[in-house]
Amino acid sequence: MSALKPFDRLPTLDYATILLVGTNESLQKQLAETILKEKQNLEINVHMSTSLPLPVETDHARPQIDLIA
Repeated sequence: MSALKPFDRLPTLDYATILLVGTNESLQKQLAETILKEKQNLEINVHMSTSLPLPVETDHARPQIDLIA
């Protein structure tokens, strides 16, 4: 199992990664689309998962997660 570690990777001011966790895929997609439509001066990357913890196999390639919702 993978553990979420705060500040495992250095944050940047113009980029954010959001992880949406839940089993209702349609609501996750709707929330992701709404977030991405907002005008802002930063790049937002949205990932979706059905549950936590995230698999450890992909831990090395996973970006720093700034917000979990």
